[in-house]
Amino acid sequence: MEANMSAGLPAPDLLARRRADIEASLRAIVHVSSFPVPRLRSAMRYAVVSPGKRIRPLLAVLCAEHLGAELSAVMSPACALELVHAASLVLDDLPCMDDAAERRGQPTVHAAFGEEVAALTVVALISEAYALIAKAPGLSDPARCELVRILSATIGADGLAGGQEIDLRRGMALSALDIDELHRRKTGSLFVAAVEVAAVVAEANVEQRASLRLFAEELGLAFQALDDIADAQEVAKGAANVISVIGEQGARRRATGRLESAKAALAHGGPGLAAVGGFVDVLMGQALAAP
Repeated sequence: MEANMSAGLPAPDLLARRRADIEASLRAIVHVSSFPVPRLRSAMRYAVVSPGKRIRPLLAVLCAEHLGAELSAVMSPACALELVHAASLVLDDLPCMDDAAERRGQPTVHAAFGEEVAALTVVALISEAYALIAKAPGLSDPARCELVRILSATIGADGLAGGQEIDLRRGMALSALDIDELHRRKTGSLFVAAVEVAAVVAEANVEQRASLRLFAEELGLAFQALDDIADAQEVAKGAANVISVIGEQGARRRATGRLESAKAALAHGGPGLAAVGGFVDVLMGQALAAP
């Protein structure tokens, strides 16, 4: 198993290798053919293969492999999560949502392809995510059903869609609890989904699953706090932001505390998961340095 072959690699090297594996898989998934709808497929590819952090599929892959799963078994579900993430960004950028002109240093999908094609891109990417799970190799039928449940919960009213609705309440006074709920749904839901995917693929036990979920919840909130610090100008635009509620120093303290809690949660899941803690700081640093 490649996980064993790569176990001795330094964290940045293993992350680079796995990121390259994920990139190659994503490019193959969103290839562009001449028929039947090249414009829609071009928009899908544009949304997915633009410079990205790939933190969610990386989490799924790293956790699954450290629990003994084969890379081939987790790759398709991990990429399905990245398709959902890409779809959520296209939706977030639409004129009726955040009305963003740029994403990852290039024009947003609706700016490049038109609002109508962007809306269809969201639907197509989510549909392709489910198709990936349906045809993923090495999974039992009960595992596929569980992955479908995870994906549905992540996308729905208690996940990304609900978080986006909270984010639309611009101009309203949001409390720290409101901000936490927003970030749990809009950011944290995909972090939790990533480790739940890993748990299903690796057939993790109850203790491991509990540790993974707490790890992901804490890591998601830490990531969002760090992201808000790195993108503090969003506060001026009225976006819901940790800094607007507790200030930059408070956000830094929160991020540090959440990261430590995340790594502590992993330690309770046994030696396989504890080893993932060594990747957390590297992964966070690389993710926040990316476009």
